[in-house]
Amino acid sequence: MSDTLDMVLKTWDLESLWGWDFPAMAMTAFRLGRKKDAIDLLLMETPKNTYRANGHNPQLPRTDLPVYLPGNGALLLAISLIAQDWDNARDNARDDEDWKMQAEGLLPIP
Repeated sequence: MSDTLDMVLKTWDLESLWGWDFPAMAMTAFRLGRKKDAIDLLLMETPKNTYRANGHNPQLPRTDLPVYLPGNGALLLAISLIAQDWDNARDNARDDEDWKMQAEGLLPIP
């Protein structure tokens, strides 16, 4: 799975992906123990991985899709997954001392 994620990041046109793709890849990276990659994917600067002040995840440059909620739902799911198990996840890249996460009341994600 790690090789597949690496291939996707290396070969796919990230500018053409949909908003939910970035949280989906972040959850994959996190489950693989790649915490830094998970956060980097959630914060990746691409037209369809942006969020406005009101929380809207526009799928730029498209104008025919005024509301796109899968990106919002996927982002919330990814943050929940990461927050629940941040301290227990192994990290192959580095020790993430600069990232601290705390969450409570979240239901476990299988």
